[in-house]
Amino acid sequence: MKRLILVRHAKSGWKNTRMADFNRPLTKKGKADALTMGKRLWKNKLKPDLIISSPAKRALATAKMMAREIKYPLGGILMEPSIYNSDVPKLLKAVRNVNNAVQKLMIVGHNPEFSEFCNFLIPTKIEDYPTSSVVIIDLNVKGWKGVSSRKGTLVSFDHPKRI
Repeated sequence: MKRLILVRHAKSGWKNTRMADFNRPLTKKGKADALTMGKRLWKNKLKPDLIISSPAKRALATAKMMAREIKYPLGGILMEPSIYNSDVPKLLKAVRNVNNAVQKLMIVGHNPEFSEFCNFLIPTKIEDYPTSSVVIIDLNVKGWKGVSSRKGTLVSFDHPKRI
């Protein structure tokens, strides 16, 4: 059994319309939400063995803020370029390439890719995947290479507005 924690990056800003999408920073609300969700992960003892993040500024900032809250070493966050502007096959490949010693994997990335990936992994549908959402999926596989469609069970779906 493997556990996958999918985190959509926190709210980011469009203040500077000339800024490249890749470089968009988190807003004040986004930073607060990332901290809130990190605290919820810590409270529920959901510390991953590995965090992989999109290298986009907003995703990496979310990963780092959550990592601090769950006492995960910042230097242990891996950046995976394929998570930015991704799709289900690229996300699946990233997951399947994880070392089997990792039991709990957290990936921080983007929508709509994450909602599509969730809906690929679990038999139920998640329609709305707000910023800072945390989806926890248990995968009935021995190794990450065995991850495929509908092998997952939704354990929880949390986001900042859900109290």
